[in-house]
Amino acid sequence: MKQPKEPLDKKLVKWFGYVPICIISGAILALLIKLIIYIVSYTDTSVDIITQLDLNYEFFKAHIKLAANSTILSGVIVGLAISLITPKIKPAFLRVLINIAIGAILALVSELVYKAIMQASFSNALDYLKFFYQQIVITGILVGLLISSLSLPETKN
Repeated sequence: MKQPKEPLDKKLVKWFGYVPICIISGAILALLIKLIIYIVSYTDTSVDIITQLDLNYEFFKAHIKLAANSTILSGVIVGLAISLITPKIKPAFLRVLINIAIGAILALVSELVYKAIMQASFSNALDYLKFFYQQIVITGILVGLLISSLSLPETKN
């Protein structure tokens, strides 16, 4: 009889540990989600997606370059907080809800702090959040939700 294969995320957690995998996953997921949000937000549905991506390549490239640092930072912070706070919470549903809340809140806070430091103006950072808060919250929620799907480390009794 054939043994079932161990899932890749469980292998990665065994090899590298839960905290590093959550941090790396948070950064990658945040950047991918931000890219998907840009593509969905700024493309025209009357023309096929490949043509739109060809036409808007320079636009997307410039936006991703501007947003990459803050997005990766927020993903790292969300991944770190989730990996340190929620693994011991027993009901899985409660853990997922807490991860979603942590993702949304920390994504907003990290974007606010990053923009305030980079622009040297707290009011400019608040204006940025007023304009982009929906994208930031959606990114944080999805990062928290997707990190929740990672395998938890096995506890040693």
